[in-house]
Amino acid sequence: MFQEEKEPNFKFEFFNKDLLCKVTGSGSLNFEKTTRAIKYVANHLEFNSNFRLMVDLRKMNYHPSYNEFLKIVDTLKLLNDKFTNKIAVITASEMHILAKLAGIYCNSVGIKMQSFTNPKDAGLWIFETI
Repeated sequence: MFQEEKEPNFKFEFFNKDLLCKVTGSGSLNFEKTTRAIKYVANHLEFNSNFRLMVDLRKMNYHPSYNEFLKIVDTLKLLNDKFTNKIAVITASEMHILAKLAGIYCNSVGIKMQSFTNPKDAGLWIFETI
């Protein structure tokens, strides 16, 4: 396991054996920090497109504006060649609908993203085989 906290408010854990990257965001986040974290994972030496991505945002304090939301989704869509495996996003219940909408947009370009409020459900989905 390789772990870093290089970006403010984000912890990154890379589990090469399991092809899993866990990202935990907490505290006051904003558009710049969020998009920087996405790009950081996509371009990290420990990460490759076969990795599953589990993003836990339950302890974040950030409610993006509509334009910021669309730009965050665009950032993911531009990096869709880096995110070819599943992305599970875990949020607090009040952000779940927004994360579901992001998943719908991302799925439209081939990024397999789903939103969850329960980490156990996210883990079951991310590791299920077809």
